[in-house]
Amino acid sequence: MKKETTIRPCNPRTLFLLCWVIAFFGHAVPGEEITFIHIGDTHYDTSAAEHEEKRAALQRAIEKMNAIPGTLYPEQVGGVAGTPMGVFIVGDLTEAKESDFAAFAEDWGLAGGEALLDFPVYEGAGNHDGRPSTHPNGHARRAIIERNPKRPHLASISENGLHYALDYKGVHFVQLNEYAGMDNDERYPGNPEYKRKGQSYGNPAEKSLQFLRRTLEENVGDSGRPVILFQHYSIDGWSLHAWGNYLAWWTEEHVLRLWETIQGYNVIALMAGHDHSHRVSEWNGIPVYHMDAVRGFAVYRIQGDEMVRVVRNLEDDTWGTVSRGSTTINSASPAELVQGPYLVYDGDPSSMTVLWRTDREAEVEFRWGREQFQFEVGEVEVRPHDGEKFLYRVVLDELEPNAHYTYQLQIGDAYDIGMFYSAPEPETDKVKFLVYGSTSSGLAELENVSRALYDHIYEDPAYHSILLHSGNWIPDAEGIRDWDEHFFSRKSFARHARHILARMPIVGAAGTEVGDPALFRELFPYNLEAGMYYSFQYGPVHVTVMDPGSDYSEGSAQHAWLVNDLTEAAAPWKILVYTGIHSWSDDAEGGDESRQVLLPLCEELGVDMVIDGRVGGYQRQKAGEIDYIRLGAATDNEGDGLRRMYYGAMKVEGSTMTLEIFDDTRRALDTVELWRD
Repeated sequence: MKKETTIRPCNPRTLFLLCWVIAFFGHAVPGEEITFIHIGDTHYDTSAAEHEEKRAALQRAIEKMNAIPGTLYPEQVGGVAGTPMGVFIVGDLTEAKESDFAAFAEDWGLAGGEALLDFPVYEGAGNHDGRPSTHPNGHARRAIIERNPKRPHLASISENGLHYALDYKGVHFVQLNEYAGMDNDERYPGNPEYKRKGQSYGNPAEKSLQFLRRTLEENVGDSGRPVILFQHYSIDGWSLHAWGNYLAWWTEEHVLRLWETIQGYNVIALMAGHDHSHRVSEWNGIPVYHMDAVRGFAVYRIQGDEMVRVVRNLEDDTWGTVSRGSTTINSASPAELVQGPYLVYDGDPSSMTVLWRTDREAEVEFRWGREQFQFEVGEVEVRPHDGEKFLYRVVLDELEPNAHYTYQLQIGDAYDIGMFYSAPEPETDKVKFLVYGSTSSGLAELENVSRALYDHIYEDPAYHSILLHSGNWIPDAEGIRDWDEHFFSRKSFARHARHILARMPIVGAAGTEVGDPALFRELFPYNLEAGMYYSFQYGPVHVTVMDPGSDYSEGSAQHAWLVNDLTEAAAPWKILVYTGIHSWSDDAEGGDESRQVLLPLCEELGVDMVIDGRVGGYQRQKAGEIDYIRLGAATDNEGDGLRRMYYGAMKVEGSTMTLEIFDDTRRALDTVELWRD
């Protein structure tokens, strides 16, 4: 029997709901009203003379919090306050004594109702709460670890047990304790010898950033659900202020890595304490709500597409300031971006070029500066220099040598940020930088090696300088969209490839797979000669970049330029970058032009090392007095089915040049060391 299907008209209510879901796909908003309370800095101190008086004041604050349900909001808000799902306390709970936390827990309880507070409490540690959880004086953090598994609405806990996240009615709440950071150290190491400032700060982050990344990936993903972050420190000049050169609450590096971690997620607020204010600031479009426990507390209502904060004054039990925010604040890069922002060093040590591309013309603002992402140097409104491709370019000039700079790109209400170091003084005798090549191997391979580079510059920020590319950037470089897809990809898994380009200016050889030379010149505005060859000096290193697509035989224009360039080079060390050399080994057969022409020339004119990016994997040869290094395409050298890429860490210090070779897991493979008298 044939089965008939009846198609009925869509119910208008169903159609409305369907359209609503489609409209908000990727930006999910809570379906039910959510109420919560936020304070910070209770500072229980059982040894202080005024302890009982201050504790009594905090107990009165708890009474006023318990009375919030059913209280009329001010007229501009409307309605009545719901029952809070919890009270979030953002650090400095105590003055670090075990008895202090006991008093805190006795007043506030945990799950609600077992102490003075009727609702659950979600506390985090601050700089006054003693040492890290592994330290003998880490009482507060160990107490938090013990309490965490018992919390209502728990979604995940960090591996060390300290940091935790909640899911409640479609919103993801993440408690990061003191600040978002990636290690257990009590200072960012920096490298003062290379003018990379090391900084001590309150306490180790105890790997809160790794936890944040995991809970976002596992519990939020691409759902677009609202996310609220809680940590003690804010993101402002005072929280990042350095007393002298080596002391801060937390660092610009921490802030940038936090941004790079949350990019693409719907982070609608960051809740902070520490500065004992009740102000609202902003960080890349995300509201930062400050709160302490002395003068009041903040009540938040999330309803539909809006989050409202109302301060409750403790002194006269009245409502105070009202702040409104959205539940759809996507922290992704601007939607219009298809490339960048990325950095290019053109050989001028006093300048840096920032570039990006959009999919259409847009109103763009660019800000930059020296101080803690304050962008105090200036603001620039820019227009595309190529109106057909929507390519943008900003040249920052008059830079101080070897100095730290931050920048911000804004398109509409979306942002991206970066941080770089200017070139060292030409007369310096030491420098560090990173080398890689043949990124045409594939996007997954590019992401793997970029993640290794990203970690390398944290471990030793002296390498946060330039990234030297040995050639062959993308496969099939026929047009601008090939660059969009293969090198500047916006895919979520390729985030490290984007982050490293926003931090490190890239310089290098076009290679044998350059595609359209005119397009390469637009994307990478080096000081190219008639061909794709040029040179630059970076501290004590002179880098000569050759063009394998142009004739370099004796008598050619490139050969004449090469002789002049290497002869006139003033730097004590010389590197030649040339993609496509067949072999320079002493036992090589045949008349390979590179060996016959370039090897004698390099020996005569004092080239110390040749770097080639054409062939697969890593190879090292010795040709006469010259070390020949191949950092090429990804290969399965291990026979384990994984295509690995390789990179080099170059260090020049006085009379020594050292190139360490790593694979994309950061495993050390080889060291090339050169000396001179």
